[in-house]
Amino acid sequence: MEFKTKIKGDKPVNIDIKFLTQVINSWDPVSLLVGGAPEDEYSIEIKEIVQKSSSCRTETDLAKLIYTVFADKMGVKLNQLTCLKQAFKISELTTNNNDTLLS
Repeated sequence: MEFKTKIKGDKPVNIDIKFLTQVINSWDPVSLLVGGAPEDEYSIEIKEIVQKSSSCRTETDLAKLIYTVFADKMGVKLNQLTCLKQAFKISELTTNNNDTLLS
């Protein structure tokens, strides 16, 4: 993953937890929600991503963070390109919403 598109210039990224919850739950990276798991199934991973997202400067950084958190917390190796797609989705949605989701 060598994309270096900047999410918000040189500013640190701060992701809104409700927004990230919507993105992750919609994605359902481990297919737990579709199997009947509760809506807060990914809350531990989401909280960690939000906490560590301030170190992300690019979509690639965010994708690596998503990948690492799920590998560390759930022991799963997600598809790295899918993580990058989700990072771009987060970036795109925040850009389209006048930076109200990332500050």
